[in-house]
Amino acid sequence: MMLLSLNQTGVTEFVLEGFSEHPGLRLFLTGCFLTLYMMALMGNIVIIALVTSSTGLHNPMYFFLCNLATTDIVCTSSVIPKALIGLVSEENIITFKGCMAQ
Repeated sequence: MMLLSLNQTGVTEFVLEGFSEHPGLRLFLTGCFLTLYMMALMGNIVIIALVTSSTGLHNPMYFFLCNLATTDIVCTSSVIPKALIGLVSEENIITFKGCMAQ
């Protein structure tokens, strides 16, 4: 009887590389990403608020625009906060489950 030995290595976390090798640019990049993230959130929230509050905008085109804005909020909120944390902290590690969620 022959026994097979399989190499089973499990990945539990990933080390993320930084955006820049220059630590002086971290504050600038953090400010840029935070500004763009806030602008995206505010713009999409305004679109959703306008479409839901105005009865003249209750037709299919604006319904799908509202869905697109909601999808944009969800997608940017799953990636950008982790990038901001990675820019601020020294330890850039993400778990396997967190990577799959993103």
